[in-house]
Amino acid sequence: MISYKFIQLTCPQLDNPDLFSDFNLSANIINKLNNELIDNLVNLLANISNYNVNQVLIPGGIFDTDNVKQETFVKFIEIMSNLPKVDFYIAPMNSNLSTFKLVYDNQLLKSLGLKPWSDNVSIFTSPELNSFTLPNNIFIHGANFNYEHKTDLNFKANNGFNILMLPVPIGKYYGNSYLNDLKFKYNYDIESLKQLNYNYIALGTYLENPIINATGVNLVSSANTYITSKFVDDLSNFCLVTVSGDNGSYTIEHKPIYDSWRKIIHLSTDVSSLSSQNLVNEIGALLNDVQACKETDLVVLRIYGHYDFNEIDYLKPIKSFLNEYFYCEIINEAKPDYLAQDYAENSLNLKYIEELKRIKKDGAEDLQNSLVNTDKEILTIIKNKKLSLDNRAILDDALFYGLDALNNKKIRGCNVD
Repeated sequence: MISYKFIQLTCPQLDNPDLFSDFNLSANIINKLNNELIDNLVNLLANISNYNVNQVLIPGGIFDTDNVKQETFVKFIEIMSNLPKVDFYIAPMNSNLSTFKLVYDNQLLKSLGLKPWSDNVSIFTSPELNSFTLPNNIFIHGANFNYEHKTDLNFKANNGFNILMLPVPIGKYYGNSYLNDLKFKYNYDIESLKQLNYNYIALGTYLENPIINATGVNLVSSANTYITSKFVDDLSNFCLVTVSGDNGSYTIEHKPIYDSWRKIIHLSTDVSSLSSQNLVNEIGALLNDVQACKETDLVVLRIYGHYDFNEIDYLKPIKSFLNEYFYCEIINEAKPDYLAQDYAENSLNLKYIEELKRIKKDGAEDLQNSLVNTDKEILTIIKNKKLSLDNRAILDDALFYGLDALNNKKIRGCNVD
């Protein structure tokens, strides 16, 4: 009978410059959030005795090895060495061997005058699959995952409880080129992972669903994405995992052990048919519904639709929200409703609208004529993708930017790849 508890900490990637790249944050706020993240994790580890566990599993790197600050590194070396009764297992994922060694190679750390990892820290440094054996026939398998070498994840069958630490991107995710390389190399999905016959797979990167339970002896688990998004949301990737059962039949429970005091709040609203003041009231009601905290939360507000261009400074009142929260960003996709207006027959505005409509119509007809002999299998793709995304969107923008100018409005920026 197995009764086993451990902490899973999913790929923190501390000091990663892209941790908050979804937001237009100032350098001071980014530094503040990074320091909070580091301090909160250090405090969690310092109080780990509260959870009566002997192991912490970290699928994925603790740090962004290309950018980790020495003070961050020293903090985690120190806190782990101060917990001699807790064993830490790290299965890193790296893109650069030299920076990887600089963080995880004890001999190199000593030569640089830095404190090495303590004996209670086990790091999978080989690209080949290796295993650690714990009491009660519990086995932890892992490797140093990189795109220069594909790790064979098949293991020698045994009668114990087998855990795989796998920080390779699986399923739906958004990543950089390095993660894309890994995704292409491993090409695993949930079904293929189940066939590996591990009892538990601790995933370390992006996954479509936070926790995926499989039938039978297989259970695939991940806390979803990097710790940063969870840090200001619900941080379920620092969780207590409890295993019980025997003979291939196990019950596995997850319990998040970190309650975030910051939230990322994404809101969107259609401005159409709303007056300027009603829009302010609408946004205020949405923020109230999600219980947004002005002192701590990060708010991203997207507005879309069309508003009356005759209403002067229509969007100005909502800017009051910008300074009310710890961080607030307004993504403005709303446009003045020029096409709902009546224009004089020979006015420049009407001539401009008619010319853009003609160009749009001719472009659609030209593309249609050019596709007469196109393979039917790709015909629909070209029609739906190329025409709608490349031609129509640009012409729609041109229509509104041009009418902005003709109506003496401020011209908004437009970035096109």
